[in-house]
Amino acid sequence: MYHDVLSDDDVNYDVTFEADLIAHGVCESGSEGTRLVLGLQMIWDQVVEVTSRDFNEVYPANGEGVADFTIPVADGATPSSGGMEGLEVILHLGR
Repeated sequence: MYHDVLSDDDVNYDVTFEADLIAHGVCESGSEGTRLVLGLQMIWDQVVEVTSRDFNEVYPANGEGVADFTIPVADGATPSSGGMEGLEVILHLGR
């Protein structure tokens, strides 16, 4: 969960964001080397409350996104396909 209050002059933005991320994947070997084929699903809720001296309004939003990624199995690799707004996928390998 993410929560922060951002201020711009006399306006405050109280932002709360929460998401569930579901991942599934498999490693495949082929002529181009080994790669991770990864599927991600994100279900999210967000509430932004905007307040100022003369204004107070709440903006709720929610949604669901699905994306498939193909990532070469190399430390620091990024996907060659797929994408989901607000989400960056980088592969970090550990031993």
